[in-house]
Amino acid sequence: MDYAEGASDDHSNIDDRDLPFEFATNGDDAEQSPDCISSTATSSCQRSSHPIYQYVTRTATEWNCKTCERCFKGPRLFNITRHFKRSHPEVFAEAETMRLQMNPDEVASYLAPLISAASNGRASSPSTSATPLSFLKNAEFEVPQLTVKQAPVPKKPCQEKSFGSEKTARRLLTSLVSSGVLSSSLLDNLEFRKLLSLVPGFAPPSAKDVEQLVENDTRSTFARVSQILNFSLSYLSSLALSVDVHMQDGTLPGFIAVFGHYYSVQTKSFEMLLLNIADLPDNSPKHLVDSTVTNVLCKFSSQLSLNHPKISRVTTLEVPRLEPQYKRPYINLFTDQFGNQRELDESDYCAVSCCPERLTVVANRFEDSNVPDQLTKEDLLNKKSYGWIGRTDSSKHVVCAATIMQQVMAKVFQNDSEVSAIMGRIMEILRKLNSSIEIIRSLMERTNGNELRIPRNSRWCSVLGAFDRFLTLAPQIEGMCKENGWQFLSEKELEFLTKLNTVTNPILRFTERLQATDSPTISLLLPGLIKLMEHLKKHNAELSSDHALKLVSEIEKCFAHVLKSGEPGYDPIYIVSTLLDRRVAHMVVDHDTRKQRKVIMATISKMFPEVRDQCEANGNEIVLEDSSPFGFGTVSSSISVPSASSLEGSEIVPYFHRFIRLPTSSSSIEFWIEHDQEFPVLSKVATAILSIPASTVQTISSIATANAQIANQLKNLQCTKLPKHIRSSVYLTFNKHLLKSEEDARSLSEARSDTSCSPTPNREQVQKVSKKHAKSVLKHDIEIKEEQEDYISRKSPRLEMGLNPPKLKAKKPHSEERRLSSASSSSKSSASGCR
Repeated sequence: MDYAEGASDDHSNIDDRDLPFEFATNGDDAEQSPDCISSTATSSCQRSSHPIYQYVTRTATEWNCKTCERCFKGPRLFNITRHFKRSHPEVFAEAETMRLQMNPDEVASYLAPLISAASNGRASSPSTSATPLSFLKNAEFEVPQLTVKQAPVPKKPCQEKSFGSEKTARRLLTSLVSSGVLSSSLLDNLEFRKLLSLVPGFAPPSAKDVEQLVENDTRSTFARVSQILNFSLSYLSSLALSVDVHMQDGTLPGFIAVFGHYYSVQTKSFEMLLLNIADLPDNSPKHLVDSTVTNVLCKFSSQLSLNHPKISRVTTLEVPRLEPQYKRPYINLFTDQFGNQRELDESDYCAVSCCPERLTVVANRFEDSNVPDQLTKEDLLNKKSYGWIGRTDSSKHVVCAATIMQQVMAKVFQNDSEVSAIMGRIMEILRKLNSSIEIIRSLMERTNGNELRIPRNSRWCSVLGAFDRFLTLAPQIEGMCKENGWQFLSEKELEFLTKLNTVTNPILRFTERLQATDSPTISLLLPGLIKLMEHLKKHNAELSSDHALKLVSEIEKCFAHVLKSGEPGYDPIYIVSTLLDRRVAHMVVDHDTRKQRKVIMATISKMFPEVRDQCEANGNEIVLEDSSPFGFGTVSSSISVPSASSLEGSEIVPYFHRFIRLPTSSSSIEFWIEHDQEFPVLSKVATAILSIPASTVQTISSIATANAQIANQLKNLQCTKLPKHIRSSVYLTFNKHLLKSEEDARSLSEARSDTSCSPTPNREQVQKVSKKHAKSVLKHDIEIKEEQEDYISRKSPRLEMGLNPPKLKAKKPHSEERRLSSASSSSKSSASGCR
């Protein structure tokens, strides 16, 4: 092909900003690659991925155009597109055709920036789209050509996701729809489909197709949960269930969310699964709720039910919600150094104190900004609790500890006139402070971004949290009240509020701790209640307040199944879990441990039938007699010696003698994993028992923390039953870690089985290259193969025993050492890059 240089082709004064973005290279508006060191040079990676360069190197053996020769052999590809459009129009037309016939597997490379821009609410501009790594299937073959010496391509971080196929693009759309970022109906919008059609070769799916993909993800997650359930019910394992019963609240429909809790040996951490979210029955007595949970379990396996011996506990939470929730009529936005706004965090307080202009207060459209003057007693009444807890079988059900603590505070403070009066005064001040954005902004500047808390109705934890924050910001609030002529709390009221907060603040912190999910909580309830009652008795004497004694009395009544072993409803799971948790075991262990050891043996025998034979009491009792020091009779004593073959003699007694009295702050789970060989049965039993939660998962608040978009959709529902797409979104949100691990395994399998990146050229491709270049390419490929085979035979003992690779030619010692050092260094760098 004859490439004649154009007469007026002064490419140094031409710019290609008006060309299609796929061909823009180094124009003023072209986006520079992060691997490019400067704008004056073109790397080999950029050169090989340029469409014009790819087309010319595939079809031409030599260059007759001086401009082409300068561009392709020189340091830059400056305006090569404009040059071909003017001087070689037929080549430009053929290259354009080649570009439009690109490999459909590379479609997702274009789709990623468009979807990212659409999901963030920005207009997508083609000039800012990311350049794909390759346009053609045979791009890997074109790279090894020796026309220009290849520079080493910098390795990309492992965190960057590569979009290598149209399936990946569809999975990306599915993830955006399931997470609530995009609505499925948006895919039928003509404007949005035009945006997606900018991707060459990509056919935008319809809303029905994406909904089907979301349903497929839900089924895959369901299958993964089923596998985990079967594994959790294996030898010396158990599954702890927690049931969140959410009553219908306004337009938000009621539902029953069933969660599974277990300890994962692979991740060495506590895991939580959402088994299913079912509609709340119209009538909610105990047997209907229990039957709903049983139906959920039967969907995974017909053998599962609440009576299954491997399902150890069911923790049921009744409304009202227990976590501290607060109304937020205004949102505090912080402007970072790049001009981006985000919600204010505690780490931004210092910056706000220095630069108050970086704080912006806006109205929260999802919250009701009307703050009541005071909370009435009817608002704080605890709703009627149904008899859903089977107290006759205490080994199967555990009452939610946070719910009981809520009832304790309601019984003490509900009819207290002093608490009601101080609550009304605080709510009046909060209503005035939240009357305008200007007042809120001024208060935020004084408190370095600390915001007030407006308590939710019928939540005593929320009320106590609001009191605590009010006292923390009392000096700033008093200053605002004086400036605006408002009446602040009197000294007597402030003193009463301080005493009340001193008494109740530990209850608030302890309730929050019992709802944690990253460490054992059931083992904290018994010693925590003991310490809490000691704190209340101490401050009752110091503050001369009768609230502390009332709280102690109610705690003893409501938590009798935890504290009093002689009560009919006493549950030994609390003392057993505490003794197996080394952080708190020393606080409850007796001097004579025989009784506590028997309790542990009886509980293990009931929860784990497979070790019931080892828990039988088959020890010996040794009686010792000696002469009496009183001058008459004898003195006798007996010692109980457990059998060495029993669980008590082989594991429980050594654990008590060596470890139980030593206080430690380290993780109890790590202790049992480290001593798995020494205590093979007790370690598995301990991890199973400690995985039981003391409180259930609050579904609504957890969704709000994990995904704000789905939480907003729930708030705007106007129906009595959860829609199917909301149900699927909630299910995938709680179990997204399962879907992610499955995708990682799938991508790893595809990467191992993918052979499309092999640098070996076929016969047709070799014929298109000049003889000199063809020899270089083949020689380079053969050397790579020989080095890989030799490296595998030396580095992999397993392959060396199972395979017999062909013998290679002998090489000189110094060249062999140099090659070994380079191979080891490359392997080290690749290993370090994937950590």
